[in-house]
Amino acid sequence: VLYHNFRNQLDPILDIIGEKRKASNMGEHNGLPGEFNYQFFDNMGTRVLSGHFNAPPGSLTREHLKAAMEVLQRIDVILILEELKDHFPQMEKIFRWKNLGSIAKKVNGHTEEQY
Repeated sequence: VLYHNFRNQLDPILDIIGEKRKASNMGEHNGLPGEFNYQFFDNMGTRVLSGHFNAPPGSLTREHLKAAMEVLQRIDVILILEELKDHFPQMEKIFRWKNLGSIAKKVNGHTEEQY
């Protein structure tokens, strides 16, 4: 969900990635620190898992991907939070939790239209 005209900042971020140029501090925006901007739109998962979060825009390689994949091999449960209910079976199996389906209910204030 992009709030408060963040879409206006997205195009410059995508330009930075496409041009593989150093990003400047774009100022803070709703919890997105100014010094972190392109990282969230340029292979964020690979950046986080490989340990190269601050690599320059557009610079990640297959080696970074391999490092991230090696980390994933050591993780027992991977969830997509937006699909949490669909992942209850694996959590019940791995963690030996029971009846997770009985606790599944939406608790945030977002409407379906906001997703």
